[in-house]
Amino acid sequence: MDSGNATKCPKQEQISLSEAEKAAALDLLKSPHLLDHVLADFARCGVVGEETNKLAAYIATISRHLEMPLAVLVQFSSAAGESSLMGASLAFVPEE
Repeated sequence: MDSGNATKCPKQEQISLSEAEKAAALDLLKSPHLLDHVLADFARCGVVGEETNKLAAYIATISRHLEMPLAVLVQFSSAAGESSLMGASLAFVPEE
């Protein structure tokens, strides 16, 4: 194989959190109202209704780090907002 044509992966910037940011994140993760916070974020993004679908899409999106990530098939009637739902779900998850 010609190494001159090999695709080079871009370096990913290492993200680090302060101790205060880590503590706040852990508090949120331990909150019994975590899913309520997620739904409120969807509402702030303009995605309304379909609470169960929003949570399923979000959980599938964040499962990408699991050994067996979840997959979602979104099927609605035409122009029912499937692109908005998936776009909002992906927007909550940073690339790194």
